[in-house]
Amino acid sequence: MRLEFLSTAAAVATSSLVSWVADVALHDGLLFAALFVLLVQWQLQRRRQERRAKREALLASMRALSEEVELLACDKVAVEYPELRRQLHIFERAVMRALASAHHGRAGAAPLCVIQRYVRETAPTLLAAVKEYGDPLTLQGVCRHFQLMSQRLLPQSESSEATAQIARAPHALSAGA
Repeated sequence: MRLEFLSTAAAVATSSLVSWVADVALHDGLLFAALFVLLVQWQLQRRRQERRAKREALLASMRALSEEVELLACDKVAVEYPELRRQLHIFERAVMRALASAHHGRAGAAPLCVIQRYVRETAPTLLAAVKEYGDPLTLQGVCRHFQLMSQRLLPQSESSEATAQIARAPHALSAGA
Protein backbone atom coordinates (compact mmCIF):
# COMPACT_ATOMS: atom_id res chain seq x y z
CA MET A 1 0.00 0.00 0.00
CA ARG A 2 2.81 2.23 0.75
CA LEU A 3 4.23 1.53 -2.66
CA GLU A 4 0.94 2.37 -4.30
CA PHE A 5 0.75 5.57 -2.34
CA LEU A 6 4.29 6.58 -3.36
CA SER A 7 3.71 5.74 -7.00
CA THR A 8 0.42 7.68 -6.99
CA ALA A 9 2.09 10.62 -5.26
CA ALA A 10 4.95 10.53 -7.77
CA ALA A 11 2.47 10.39 -10.67
CA VAL A 12 0.48 13.32 -9.27
CA ALA A 13 3.66 15.32 -8.63
CA THR A 14 4.97 14.58 -12.13
CA SER A 15 1.62 15.39 -13.68
CA SER A 16 1.30 18.69 -11.85
CA LEU A 17 4.93 19.58 -12.63
CA VAL A 18 4.38 18.85 -16.33
CA SER A 19 1.11 20.80 -16.25
CA TRP A 20 2.81 23.73 -14.57
CA VAL A 21 5.70 23.68 -17.08
CA ALA A 22 3.18 23.53 -19.96
CA ASP A 23 1.24 26.50 -18.51
CA VAL A 24 4.45 28.49 -18.08
CA ALA A 25 5.57 27.58 -21.62
CA LEU A 26 2.17 28.55 -23.03
CA HIS A 27 2.21 31.80 -21.07
CA ASP A 28 5.79 32.55 -22.16
CA GLY A 29 4.93 31.69 -25.74
CA LEU A 30 2.00 34.08 -25.69
CA LEU A 31 4.17 36.74 -24.12
CA PHE A 32 6.85 36.18 -26.73
CA ALA A 33 4.27 36.39 -29.55
CA ALA A 34 2.85 39.63 -28.12
CA LEU A 35 6.32 41.15 -27.77
CA PHE A 36 7.16 40.11 -31.34
CA VAL A 37 4.00 41.75 -32.68
CA LEU A 38 4.77 44.93 -30.74
CA LEU A 39 8.33 44.97 -32.10
CA VAL A 40 7.09 44.59 -35.67
CA GLN A 41 4.55 47.40 -35.21
CA TRP A 42 7.18 49.67 -33.70
CA GLN A 43 9.57 48.97 -36.59
CA LEU A 44 6.87 49.72 -39.18
CA GLN A 45 5.93 52.96 -37.41
CA ARG A 46 9.57 54.03 -37.27
CA ARG A 47 9.99 53.40 -41.01
CA ARG A 48 6.82 55.39 -41.75
CA GLN A 49 8.15 58.28 -39.68
CA GLU A 50 11.51 58.15 -41.50
CA ARG A 51 9.79 58.18 -44.90
CA ARG A 52 7.57 61.07 -43.80
CA ALA A 53 10.57 63.03 -42.52
CA LYS A 54 12.46 62.45 -45.80
CA ARG A 55 9.43 63.51 -47.83
CA GLU A 56 8.98 66.66 -45.73
CA ALA A 57 12.67 67.51 -46.04
CA LEU A 58 12.48 67.01 -49.81
CA LEU A 59 9.41 69.25 -50.05
CA ALA A 60 11.10 71.92 -47.94
CA SER A 61 14.14 71.77 -50.20
CA MET A 62 11.94 72.06 -53.29
CA ARG A 63 10.07 74.99 -51.76
CA ALA A 64 13.35 76.75 -50.99
CA LEU A 65 14.56 76.18 -54.55
CA SER A 66 11.37 77.63 -56.01
CA GLU A 67 11.73 80.71 -53.81
CA GLU A 68 15.39 81.13 -54.80
CA VAL A 69 14.64 80.87 -58.52
CA GLU A 70 11.87 83.46 -58.15
CA LEU A 71 14.34 85.84 -56.54
CA LEU A 72 16.75 85.49 -59.47
CA ALA A 73 14.39 87.40 -61.78
CA CYS A 74 14.22 90.21 -59.21
CA ASP A 75 17.99 90.68 -59.26
CA LYS A 76 19.16 94.21 -60.10
CA VAL A 77 21.10 92.94 -63.12
CA ALA A 78 18.03 91.18 -64.53
CA VAL A 79 16.02 94.39 -64.28
CA GLU A 80 18.65 96.26 -66.31
CA TYR A 81 18.65 93.76 -69.19
CA PRO A 82 15.19 92.78 -70.52
CA GLU A 83 16.56 89.86 -72.57
CA LEU A 84 18.22 88.40 -69.49
CA ARG A 85 15.06 88.92 -67.46
CA ARG A 86 13.05 87.07 -70.13
CA GLN A 87 15.52 84.16 -70.04
CA LEU A 88 15.33 84.13 -66.26
CA HIS A 89 11.53 83.83 -66.43
CA ILE A 90 11.85 80.93 -68.87
CA PHE A 91 14.42 79.35 -66.56
CA GLU A 92 12.10 79.88 -63.59
CA ARG A 93 9.23 78.11 -65.37
CA ALA A 94 11.55 75.26 -66.37
CA VAL A 95 12.71 74.87 -62.76
CA MET A 96 9.12 74.84 -61.53
CA ARG A 97 8.17 72.19 -64.09
CA ALA A 98 11.24 70.14 -63.22
CA LEU A 99 10.43 70.35 -59.51
CA ALA A 100 6.84 69.28 -60.16
CA SER A 101 8.01 66.40 -62.36
CA ALA A 102 10.53 65.28 -59.73
CA HIS A 103 7.90 65.53 -56.98
CA HIS A 104 5.45 63.38 -58.93
CA GLY A 105 8.15 60.90 -59.95
CA ARG A 106 7.65 61.35 -63.68
CA ALA A 107 9.99 59.56 -66.05
CA GLY A 108 12.71 61.76 -67.50
CA ALA A 109 12.51 64.31 -64.68
CA ALA A 110 15.71 66.13 -63.86
CA PRO A 111 17.34 64.98 -60.61
CA LEU A 112 17.01 67.35 -57.68
CA CYS A 113 20.80 67.70 -57.38
CA VAL A 114 20.97 69.09 -60.95
CA ILE A 115 18.21 71.59 -60.23
CA GLN A 116 19.97 72.65 -57.02
CA ARG A 117 23.29 73.11 -58.81
CA TYR A 118 21.69 75.23 -61.53
CA VAL A 119 19.73 77.43 -59.11
CA ARG A 120 22.24 77.77 -56.28
CA GLU A 121 25.58 77.72 -58.09
CA THR A 122 25.39 78.24 -61.85
CA ALA A 123 22.70 80.94 -62.08
CA PRO A 124 24.26 83.27 -59.45
CA THR A 125 27.66 82.85 -61.12
CA LEU A 126 26.20 83.80 -64.50
CA LEU A 127 24.46 86.86 -63.03
CA ALA A 128 27.72 87.88 -61.35
CA ALA A 129 29.50 87.67 -64.72
CA VAL A 130 26.94 89.99 -66.31
CA LYS A 131 27.17 92.31 -63.32
CA GLU A 132 30.97 92.39 -63.53
CA TYR A 133 31.43 92.73 -67.29
CA GLY A 134 28.10 94.03 -68.61
CA ASP A 135 29.16 93.80 -72.26
CA PRO A 136 26.81 92.50 -74.99
CA LEU A 137 28.91 89.39 -75.66
CA THR A 138 28.80 88.30 -72.02
CA LEU A 139 25.08 89.03 -71.88
CA GLN A 140 24.49 86.94 -75.01
CA GLY A 141 26.54 84.04 -73.62
CA VAL A 142 24.73 84.15 -70.28
CA CYS A 143 21.32 84.21 -71.99
CA ARG A 144 22.34 81.23 -74.11
CA HIS A 145 23.52 79.39 -71.00
CA PHE A 146 20.16 80.01 -69.31
CA GLN A 147 18.43 78.66 -72.44
CA LEU A 148 20.52 75.50 -72.30
CA MET A 149 19.85 75.01 -68.59
CA SER A 150 16.12 75.46 -69.21
CA GLN A 151 16.21 72.84 -71.95
CA ARG A 152 18.12 70.37 -69.80
CA LEU A 153 15.64 70.68 -66.96
CA LEU A 154 12.64 69.70 -69.06
CA PRO A 155 11.82 66.05 -69.85
CA GLN A 156 12.76 64.96 -73.38
CA SER A 157 9.24 65.30 -74.81
CA GLU A 158 8.88 68.84 -73.46
CA SER A 159 12.49 69.69 -74.28
CA SER A 160 12.00 69.45 -78.05
CA GLU A 161 8.94 71.70 -77.82
CA ALA A 162 10.84 74.17 -75.62
CA THR A 163 13.76 74.13 -78.06
CA ALA A 164 11.42 75.18 -80.86
CA GLN A 165 9.98 77.98 -78.68
CA ILE A 166 13.44 79.19 -77.69
CA ALA A 167 14.62 79.05 -81.30
CA ARG A 168 11.72 81.31 -82.31
CA ALA A 169 12.25 83.66 -79.36
CA PRO A 170 15.36 85.57 -80.62
CA HIS A 171 13.54 86.38 -83.89
CA ALA A 172 10.60 87.77 -81.96
CA LEU A 173 12.98 89.95 -79.94
CA SER A 174 14.74 91.34 -83.00
CA ALA A 175 11.42 91.96 -84.76
CA GLY A 176 10.14 93.89 -81.74
CA ALA A 177 13.31 95.98 -81.43
